Amino acid sequence: MKTKLIFILTLFFCGFAPESEEKVAAIIDIRQTGLPEKNIVGHQEMDVDIYKMDSAFINPVKQYYLLVVYRMTDNQLKGNKEFINECDNIYDKVKYQWVNDSTLKYRLFNSANNLYEKFSYIIRSDGSSQSGREPADKLIIK
Repeated sequence: MKTKLIFILTLFFCGFAPESEEKVAAIIDIRQTGLPEKNIVGHQEMDVDIYKMDSAFINPVKQYYLLVVYRMTDNQLKGNKEFINECDNIYDKVKYQWVNDSTLKYRLFNSANNLYEKFSYIIRSDGSSQSGREPADKLIIK
């Protein structure tokens, strides 16, 4: 019985990686310049960039963003892209935190009026990814 309890507690504590520090970054506006070239220089594992994209040709009322997550794949740093479609507001900053090695939680927000949208980005064991909006709650960005 004692051995089983130790085994279960070991699995429980090993299954949780510590959360990383929450970071804030400016959203890079590429509406006039277009998509950036792949630029790995200056980035490291688990870095995040967010770009504001031109949405006039898709839906001029909504806002579109591009998330780039830098991860090591086959011993090489790569920028994995994920499009964020149809946001209701214009955002100028992103606040993000790695919950564990495979889950990124982030909020796009407007620093002038504190409007925001929450998202998650999950990397699966096969290397594919999934992202999506999270339910809104009343949160004041500090």
